[in-house]
Amino acid sequence: MPRSSEGDPRKENPMPRSGILHASPYSTCSRRVMCALVEASSSFQLVPYDLAKGEQKSARLLALQPFGKVPAWEDAEGFAMYESRAIMRLVAPPHLVPDRVADRAAMEQWISVESEYFTPAFLPIYLTRALKKLALDEAALAARDTGRSVSRTFNGGS
Repeated sequence: MPRSSEGDPRKENPMPRSGILHASPYSTCSRRVMCALVEASSSFQLVPYDLAKGEQKSARLLALQPFGKVPAWEDAEGFAMYESRAIMRLVAPPHLVPDRVADRAAMEQWISVESEYFTPAFLPIYLTRALKKLALDEAALAARDTGRSVSRTFNGGS
């Protein structure tokens, strides 16, 4: 039996969403959403926040994102939300999201792998090398590894 599109906001309005993205160009979460918006051909205004100055704790952003983090999204209809992966799902055009339940589950699986395995391993490297411009202490990173590394997972480790 074909899947009903009732209640699926992407099927209700298949046009690219337009709106305002409150973000930092240096934030990997913000960049994730910017990439999704560009891929979806969405029209958006970027409101940049300087994280080093604590601008993400401003009253304007806290009204949209109660945890004081970027990104946050406001669409042209007045709908607002935060959390980068949720925003990505919101702006994804129908042709980028599989119709088959099993295929959507596989998509969600890889989104979870990125969130739970790749990002925790990548962020310390990105913060140290790209943002702080410091040498990488590989021994400290290895000691920090909780066993959730991508290489252990894909090589049969637990």
